[in-house]
Amino acid sequence: MTVQLVQVQKILGDRLGKDVYFYSISIDPKNDTPQALREYREKFGARWTFLTGKTTDIIKLRKKLGLYIDEIQDGSSLSSKCSS
Repeated sequence: MTVQLVQVQKILGDRLGKDVYFYSISIDPKNDTPQALREYREKFGARWTFLTGKTTDIIKLRKKLGLYIDEIQDGSSLSSKCSS
């Protein structure tokens, strides 16, 4: 997804950060430290903000944004597919 957003970033040019804002939210805060996110951002040349925090806060934010699906988060959809 980051690669695709970098392409959109190129299309937006100077509008990114002025008229249009991107935010990437970690879904793995144990491993996505601020340093790891900084390195990831630099690796792709992303000019938007990458966010991390406490797991409970991220889950709350994702739920409010409609980006949280219980079956994906807890792995139950994966285990039911594997047992089929």
